[in-house]
Parts: sequence; C-alpha cells; structure tokens
Amino acid sequence: MNCRTAEPLVSALVDNELTGEEAVQLRNHMRFCNKCRALYEESLEMKSSLRTLKTHVPPSGLESRLKASLQGRARGRRPLALAGALICAGLAAASLAVFLDARSTPRPQPVAATTTSSWEADADRAYLGGSDPMSGGVPVVAVGYAGGN
Repeated sequence: MNCRTAEPLVSALVDNELTGEEAVQLRNHMRFCNKCRALYEESLEMKSSLRTLKTHVPPSGLESRLKASLQGRARGRRPLALAGALICAGLAAASLAVFLDARSTPRPQPVAATTTSSWEADADRAYLGGSDPMSGGVPVVAVGYAGGN
C-alpha cells in the first residue's frame, strides 16, 4: 500500500468502516509512513473534539417562523423566478446557436498546408535534380525508398 491509496482510507479506519484486511494493510503502512500516521492521529483528535461539542436546542417556534418567512418571500419573488428562468432559457438558446454555428462554419486550413512558397518548390526541384539547395549547390544523390529497402 502507498500513500495515494492509504490517505483516503484513514478516515474510514477512524470510523471503523474498513474490512479487517484493509485495516491491517493500512496499519502496516502507517508503521513506516510518518505522513499517514500523522493524518490518522489528527483524524482521531478531530473525532474526539467533535464528541465534546455541546448540542444546542433551537428556540421554540423557530421552525414555524422560518417556514412562514420563506413562504412569504416565495410569494413575492415568483415574478423574479420566472424572469430568471426566462433569462436562463435565453442564454441556453444563444449558447446552442453559437455552438451550432461554430460546427457549420468551415474551419480554415493551416497556411503551410494550403500554400507552397516558390522557394520551397524550387528547393524540392533542385534536390530532385541532384543538388542540395541548402549547401550551395553541392550535388547529392536522391535515393528512393520503394519497398522499404
């Protein structure tokens, strides 16, 4: 086991959610890996700290007041929700139109694929004619590779 596979399992080990074999492999890894062992110890401390937190009881009637408040706001915001939905639909339609237009527009070909400069054509002709245009006209022999030989 390495750190990449061990780190996601540390929290599960703290919560006793691993199989016996997984727990043994992880514990063996942590015997030699300070990084994963430190992560395990931090997780244990955090779990212990969470147990000591006090629970708070909400004031009576809070739930009903929140529901009433949210219902009142929802009634007043329906036109805004409709406007938001229309804006989203418009943006989606515009995005789709741009996407479809981009797919239908022919893509420009690279310049090198569509144009051949006269210098390149002259150099190719000179090479095939038996001289190397890059070395000042020194004759070279053009070799064919027909048949892979």
